[in-house]
Amino acid sequence: MALTSARCSSTRTAPALPSVFTVHHPAPCVRGHGAGCIMPDGHAVGTWQAATGSELPASGADGGSSGTSADGPVRYDEDMQIAVGGIRIGYDQDGSGPPVVLIHGFPVNRTMWRPQVAALRDRFTVITPDLRGFGESDLPTGTVTMDTYAADVLGVLDALGHQRFVLGGLSMGGYVAFRIIAAAPARVRALIMADSRAAPDADEARQRRYAAVTRIQHEGPDGFLRDFLGPLVGATTKAQRPQVAEAMRQITGTPPAQSLTAALVAIAERPDSRPLLPSIAVPTLVVVGEEDTVTPPAESRAIASAVPRARLATIPAAGHFSNLEVPEAFNRVVREFLEELPYPRASIGT
Repeated sequence: MALTSARCSSTRTAPALPSVFTVHHPAPCVRGHGAGCIMPDGHAVGTWQAATGSELPASGADGGSSGTSADGPVRYDEDMQIAVGGIRIGYDQDGSGPPVVLIHGFPVNRTMWRPQVAALRDRFTVITPDLRGFGESDLPTGTVTMDTYAADVLGVLDALGHQRFVLGGLSMGGYVAFRIIAAAPARVRALIMADSRAAPDADEARQRRYAAVTRIQHEGPDGFLRDFLGPLVGATTKAQRPQVAEAMRQITGTPPAQSLTAALVAIAERPDSRPLLPSIAVPTLVVVGEEDTVTPPAESRAIASAVPRARLATIPAAGHFSNLEVPEAFNRVVREFLEELPYPRASIGT
């Protein structure tokens, strides 16, 4: 597997998202298909300023872009890619210490994890890959399954030299995480399952996904994305933090139709992970937004009750993207969980 780290001469800003923030609307993108699309002035769609009024740092001089954390800027590099199975997978790796890999949900990309990278990088090495077709990863070819996405993530971790890791995923990222732990259970030190479910789609849900595929093929992605993104945030977020919903649209950008339809089919055809749950022997944190209507809290309770070493954390006033809606609470429960885990002395950052 080839490891590449070529950087564009253009850069993008990548601030860590606070719970409330202002979204600016620069000119349209001139290239790119996701949140990393490049602006004529070198900045990406969705440069944010914290609600406190403090300016977030500008992009770095070396071609990377940055956010903030307690111990310095968070790096986000353009075109950091690893070749896996003939396609290039975009990723970021930041921090030092035991590795933690976080897999994004549908239809966003790795930038959804910026608040978590900022909160964890002082103690952990945080790896955030783009699933194929999203963010900076190449478009999918042929049939894509959850096992395909899982193999891509494992390929990235192989190339980076991470044999054991804490594995986390939100929503579709959770479906991918289940396939990783099924394929390579000895490599997973602990599991974080956020706003996801173990059960497969019921017939009605599968039919809706295939109807969405047909719509995207005939109309393009814009109308689907507009309708799909609305329910992803909770009622409290919509009422009190409308900027979060706007930021979700900015983070998502407009993924190619091919990426969206391939992922929708993969989600519709994913296997039932419920038989896997009793065999998951590692410490497991199950996180869910109290107002999640996409994967309701009952789904998370079912996972937590079936995994022997699981605990459940419910995030008040959060919907499906609890990590972005109430990042302070999400980060607190994740960090507490990670800091309780035993690690080999050599892997603990100083």
